[in-house]
Amino acid sequence: MREFSPALLEPFGLRSKRITRAYGAFICDTNQGVVLVKEAAQPEEVLWAAHGAKEYLCRQGFGWTDRYIVGRDGFPWAAAGGEIYTVRSWLRAEEADLTDKACVIQMAAMLGRMHRLSVRYEPVQGAQMVNRCYEWPQKVYKNCRKLKSYGKILRKNGHYTEFDLMVLSCLPQQVEEAEQAQEFFMGPKYVRLAERSDEQHAFGHGQYTDHTVLLGKNRTMITDFEKISYMIPATDLVMLLEKVLRKNHWSVEFGMEMLEAYDRWCPMGEEERQFVYAGLIYPSRLCELCTKAYHTKRSWIPIAYKQKLEEFLAQQEKRKDFLHQLRSVLR
Repeated sequence: MREFSPALLEPFGLRSKRITRAYGAFICDTNQGVVLVKEAAQPEEVLWAAHGAKEYLCRQGFGWTDRYIVGRDGFPWAAAGGEIYTVRSWLRAEEADLTDKACVIQMAAMLGRMHRLSVRYEPVQGAQMVNRCYEWPQKVYKNCRKLKSYGKILRKNGHYTEFDLMVLSCLPQQVEEAEQAQEFFMGPKYVRLAERSDEQHAFGHGQYTDHTVLLGKNRTMITDFEKISYMIPATDLVMLLEKVLRKNHWSVEFGMEMLEAYDRWCPMGEEERQFVYAGLIYPSRLCELCTKAYHTKRSWIPIAYKQKLEEFLAQQEKRKDFLHQLRSVLR
């Protein structure tokens, strides 16, 4: 959506007063408050799923999400110039700061409350909800094999870049941790947790990060629900924890207080706690960097990947201390 026209708001019964461009979209002050007008990159089935989930949470008393404005035709989108676009309620605020302890504790508490209310969701007609409850075993098994293969391939090649040498230096420990995670994900506790989440029709956000949480003076808003799916809800928590801990040198204080804040709203049983531990010990960061470096069509490795791997290696002792502390709490 390159240009904005006031006619874009007409199907929703809105009139624009002031328009600014941000987030690859348009923020508009209207006669009904601030809205975000954005081209939809997802098919209609996904938009219906996101819309239905947000409305479901709202009916449950959870009012901290953006919401699609529904047009006169009853659809949470409209078409113009061959494109589909959405208009959603918006908040003029800053993205969450993952280095601010109070901020990330608030994020963890909000996530816990959202997860507690996300069960028993039946998608609205026309929605498409992907079921990701059972994906972890295959993903971990596949990436564990990849990590083992990198060592063989690199040693066979014999011509090492700095990135290659760094990978080889940490690979044995990371493969060991991947195998520990795999032991949980292939075991009965994971199966019970996945089956329970599936039976409860529990959904997760799918991309709950600093970029999807807006913090204002008097209000907070969770945005971008287009990647929701049926899943083990604690998957969102693992992704948030991993990113926050990397930003804060694997601070035990940050991590433990986040877990406590989440648990107050959404109490975790033994399987959920073991899931969080397995998700954090699994070397997702190394898998991500190696995939980007070795599975793209280029003859050189960008310096940014090397810098990210250096940061990853520099944090290994702190990461090890945190995981040890977390494991002692789970016993």
